[in-house]
Amino acid sequence: MSAILIRKLKQAGFTEEQAEILDMELHNSDILTTKRDLKELETNLTHQIELLKADTGKQIAECKADLIRWVIGVALGAGFVQTSVIIGVLLKVGYLI
Repeated sequence: MSAILIRKLKQAGFTEEQAEILDMELHNSDILTTKRDLKELETNLTHQIELLKADTGKQIAECKADLIRWVIGVALGAGFVQTSVIIGVLLKVGYLI
């Protein structure tokens, strides 16, 4: 690959020395990303997304369970209060008769 790059750079007007230095710097550089680097990144991100989806689903299920417990508690509490009020009213009416 180096020879091809050097040849193309020379055809574009670079000197032999400039083309070789540029080729050497590109190969020694950490800033270049290969297709394999991108594939590894994609795999890693896909895995992280799947973990987040699972965690989010678990949290939603826990919230639903908490909400159901709260609604049932409120409904039972309200039903108890209503029943107590009705019994109290009936007892008062019974004493008045």
